[in-house]
Amino acid sequence: MNKWLLLGVGALGLATSQVQAAPLTLTLTQGANTVTVVDGVGSDAALDDMVNFNGALGTFNINVSTALAAPGAQSFPSLMDLNSINVGIGNLVIEATKTFAGLPAINDLLATIGGTLGSSGSASLLYEILIDGVEVTEIAAAGSNAAPFSDSDFAAFAEDGEYDLTLRITLNHTGSGFITTSFDAAAQTVVPEPAALALFGAGLLGLGVVRRRKA
Repeated sequence: MNKWLLLGVGALGLATSQVQAAPLTLTLTQGANTVTVVDGVGSDAALDDMVNFNGALGTFNINVSTALAAPGAQSFPSLMDLNSINVGIGNLVIEATKTFAGLPAINDLLATIGGTLGSSGSASLLYEILIDGVEVTEIAAAGSNAAPFSDSDFAAFAEDGEYDLTLRITLNHTGSGFITTSFDAAAQTVVPEPAALALFGAGLLGLGVVRRRKA
């Protein structure tokens, strides 16, 4: 009987470990060159929901990229942020991914991005947010000579329990010399709080009373 009890406890421990959220991961790809930084692994020994890469990659001489994620169930309203400064020529893909588990249901997602494009040249950028590998929203931008840009977009979806969130930036630099692009991209949840809804309802009620008195 003790043997079966121990086996049951071991199986329970295995099942528990399988549902734990995967750590934040930052991946940069330039042509055949790829670098991956995993939170809490190797050079990023501290498991703190922040990963960073600073160095050259392929035809990009300078890359300073940082990804941050809100820990655990404290992920409201901001889930993930990805910011980067990149100097070089050609195409560069930057991805930040994390598995979130045990979170309340999400009704909407807000994607925001801003920065400067193509100092000393031309640049285009595509910002995508993916849930479980499926794109839910994207923002495109193009510019030159350090043109500032900013944009945002909503994605309506419903997720709870466990899901993979990915922020992906695809960057293209055209020209010669040292072309620079910098950006800060974020994904935020949009979940109305009960208190906010109550205040909103009270405001509508007061507005109705005022209108009736004026009538």
